[in-house]
Amino acid sequence: MEKPPYFSLNINQIGNQEESEILESSNDGEELAETSASRKIKEHLMKLDKEAMQSIISRINETYNLVAEEILSDIKTHDALTPRLIESHNGKHAIQQASLLGHMRDEKMLDTNLTFAEFGAGSGEMTRYVQLAVKTPAFTLLIDRQKIKLNLDQDFKKTNWKRIIIDIKDLHLSKVENISDHPLVVYSKHLCGVATDLTLNCVTNYHSEGRKVGGVLIALCCHQLCKYEQYINPEYLQELNISKKDFEILCYLTTWAVCGKPVKEDW
Repeated sequence: MEKPPYFSLNINQIGNQEESEILESSNDGEELAETSASRKIKEHLMKLDKEAMQSIISRINETYNLVAEEILSDIKTHDALTPRLIESHNGKHAIQQASLLGHMRDEKMLDTNLTFAEFGAGSGEMTRYVQLAVKTPAFTLLIDRQKIKLNLDQDFKKTNWKRIIIDIKDLHLSKVENISDHPLVVYSKHLCGVATDLTLNCVTNYHSEGRKVGGVLIALCCHQLCKYEQYINPEYLQELNISKKDFEILCYLTTWAVCGKPVKEDW
């Protein structure tokens, strides 16, 4: 099957696709293809004694204190989500979508002379609200790596839009047919792990070709799915003396904050 003109294998790859350091050092005889990276990291952590685990935690805290700045909570809203907020009884997803739209509005990222691209679009729900806010965008592009059956594409029929099925790592954005010369606004409500790095590199490549970028808004999620080889700023990790193994452990530990009930700090 012929590939579309915007397909360019690994164009947005940042590094190579080496196996993780912990996976490479495994000598238990199991096939790597049959065992996930997270399983291996979990097994690695289970073998650590309390002192080794305390050393990891201390390094994390020291690095955090070195680089962390105050994270401000700025929850906004937007009229385009008012019916949805009422209908969902202020459900968390509606609140998040309203806040994202509010930030886009305040940063002048909602205008009819802009091109919009939703990465990891899924059903296109976020784009539905963007279009309600903008009314008649110059062009709208929805990007996802798999076909979504229960999508909202019917809502976009009266506008200039396109949905493409492609892995972000292979997307040569400027080659998408009908993408306009208007400044591009990129947004995503749910862009898992490494997909964020790939998207940032995709937009950087787009801009390096002389294309205009009007803004980027990404709600981060699934930090455990980040990959050392694909992290967009490896020099930063090197400055902090964070190795590949450190990075993999840190990604795995982020899952502890969102699973199960809080436990006492006995470390």
